[in-house]
Amino acid sequence: MDFLGLGVVEILLIVILVFLVSEPDKMVEMAKTIGRIMRQLKQTSTEFINDITAEIKEIDKVKKDATSPD
Repeated sequence: MDFLGLGVVEILLIVILVFLVSEPDKMVEMAKTIGRIMRQLKQTSTEFINDITAEIKEIDKVKKDATSPD
């Protein structure tokens, strides 16, 4: 996975450095924010996959109906 030319390891390293440099009370808030973002990304990706899967099933059904002799 590449994001802006950075791999997963580099992104994790940056996040860890930000945690180490920030104030302790800010770390809790940042962790909550990261958790919310991760939860939203997971929910969005699950919805996207479900939508794509439903569309593929619909296309397969239409193709099957179109090719089956009546």
